[in-house]
Amino acid sequence: MTTRIAQWLRGVVLDNGTELAGIRFRSRVGNGICWAYWMRRTDLGLAEVAHADAGREIRTREPSMAAVTNAWGIRSW
Repeated sequence: MTTRIAQWLRGVVLDNGTELAGIRFRSRVGNGICWAYWMRRTDLGLAEVAHADAGREIRTREPSMAAVTNAWGIRSW
């Protein structure tokens, strides 16, 4: 649901003609505020201030993943 809302909000143009840079929302598991930032410069083929890479898979049995999910009562599969 969060992804669908973010996709819709990304297309919103404000009354002054500007676009949203991102959104913030409460974590569904109650651990604070989450942020989503749209990399619009990347969409235009320009250099972006923030950088994203391919990342890496986090397996559910990794000790750090287990520690976080146990501490916050999060189910992971």
